[in-house]
Amino acid sequence: MAVAALVATGPWGARPAAASPPPAPAGWVGVTHTHLDPNMATPPAPWGTLLVSGGDWAGGWASRGDLNVYSNGDGNHDRLVASGDAYECVEFAQRWATLRYQSPPIWQVNADGMWARGPQLPIPFRQLPNGGGVAPQFGDLVVWGPGAASRFGHVAIVADTGLGYVDVVEQNWNNHLGGGRTRLTITGTTIDPRDGLPVDGWLRSSLEIDGYWLLGGDGGIFPFGTSGGFGSTGNLRLNRPIVGMAPTPSGRGYWLVAADGGVFPFGDAAGYGSAAHLRLRQPVVGMAATPTGHGYWLVAADGGIFPFGDAPGYGSAGNLRLSQPIAGMAAVPGGGGYWLVAGDGGIFPFGPAAGGYGSTGNVRLNRPIVGMAASASGRGYWLVAADGGIFPFGDAPGLGSTGGRVLPARVVGIAATRDGGGYWLAGAQGATYPFGDAEPIGSVAGLRINAPMIGVVAMPASALPG
Repeated sequence: MAVAALVATGPWGARPAAASPPPAPAGWVGVTHTHLDPNMATPPAPWGTLLVSGGDWAGGWASRGDLNVYSNGDGNHDRLVASGDAYECVEFAQRWATLRYQSPPIWQVNADGMWARGPQLPIPFRQLPNGGGVAPQFGDLVVWGPGAASRFGHVAIVADTGLGYVDVVEQNWNNHLGGGRTRLTITGTTIDPRDGLPVDGWLRSSLEIDGYWLLGGDGGIFPFGTSGGFGSTGNLRLNRPIVGMAPTPSGRGYWLVAADGGVFPFGDAAGYGSAAHLRLRQPVVGMAATPTGHGYWLVAADGGIFPFGDAPGYGSAGNLRLSQPIAGMAAVPGGGGYWLVAGDGGIFPFGPAAGGYGSTGNVRLNRPIVGMAASASGRGYWLVAADGGIFPFGDAPGLGSTGGRVLPARVVGIAATRDGGGYWLAGAQGATYPFGDAEPIGSVAGLRINAPMIGVVAMPASALPG
């Protein structure tokens, strides 16, 4: 089978255009608050003074528009601009949300009202309550409810997170030079009140939700969430069925591999070679891409490894006597190795970064292992059996399984969320089963499909949606 490149012809991944927001709720007065730090003996910086450069917190997004933080002075100089009343906290949040998430330029609410308005927008935001199960991440809007310091609440943008802290950028909290960026303390997923203002939580755009592809044995591609459809082999006559898929680091492309080692690149994926011209002892059963996206490995059922592009050959199980054939592989996030997994759950780590954290090789399984996924850190992994049983090892948490349920079809694969706090299982008939923080993004269950599903592949953590 020759390497082929096809052009996507469908509107996969299309996003709704920004539209006008719903009518303003009763009582909206078009202002938020002016919070002057009582500990400051000097007056605030004049209205419009630059406090934080967009390039200091927004990275490459700053090149797409004005993401600077400005002083609102003493609060008596508000001026209506395209993104709201400059320079209130809401104006800055709306400016970011429009540029990054295609939101309407004005939400027509005060700061505390953004919490309820976010889910109503044409491209909605998801409410993640303070103290709930999901920590804030870059780009989220942190919303404070009303209190003594401001009857309109407050809103800020998450610029960075780390162990025990959340850095936010904001307008109109401290309008003095040196203001505009604040480090908040977070315990678990709880941020304490600030000057008496309670934290409602953080809003996360639906464009930041994870995505995945369901893959059919004919190479049919079904994208959900933030993933896009860049082409498929669903309309080609293949010599052998498709058995695996790997996304590029950007998430804007992928490779499909057939059982004879033929590789099909789509989107921004380049073709670095295939094993279609080789005489294989056993069929290819899976693939994984390098962190750069400039190479990939193919793995055969006997454990043979075929590296292409910049993929180093760390080793293989081709010369080992296996109890069960290899069922799949997973690359270590960040590079440095990969794991092979056999049908009995035996794990074969290769490369300096691939640790052996455990296996089911000595466990009596109800159904064979059909796939694996690495944890976000690379210090663990999940194995999944055909009945949906989950076997976590290392730092991979066990968040649930379908092992005790009667399913309409066997499970064929597993994919982890970008933060490693959840995973999806996929069934051969196209159903998906989310666990942990995995969203129920979609499935093809109930649809007429040309070939059974053979796997599920998540958007890579390195991809930026939108």
